[in-house]
Amino acid sequence: MSQPVDQRVPLGATLSHRQKFALMYVLMLTLFVPALDQSILATATPHIVADLKGFELLPWVFTIYVLTFTVIIPPIEKLTDMFGRQKFIITGIVIFVLSSAACGEVAVIETWDSGRRPTGYLG
Repeated sequence: MSQPVDQRVPLGATLSHRQKFALMYVLMLTLFVPALDQSILATATPHIVADLKGFELLPWVFTIYVLTFTVIIPPIEKLTDMFGRQKFIITGIVIFVLSSAACGEVAVIETWDSGRRPTGYLG
């Protein structure tokens, strides 16, 4: 009995040089934005916490991001396998940008922590 031969073509073989470059650019951007966010947050957190008078909640600023990221990865991975990655990358970037903008408009530290939670969805 003969084994079926896998007839799939590798993805890289079907993309033009320009498409490969665009794909790499988007993937690097999705890694750069959260790293930039964490760098800015690490620098600005002492001033933000002092302005919002919420020093007792300071650990939650970073914890809520990592906790959300850790919890959301397995279900998102399964959903991207079922429905496609492009929709989830775009949705994640939109959620990240909106929640980051919301964090910039808060007046109470508890609200700021709530705004940080959705940024963990993109990770």
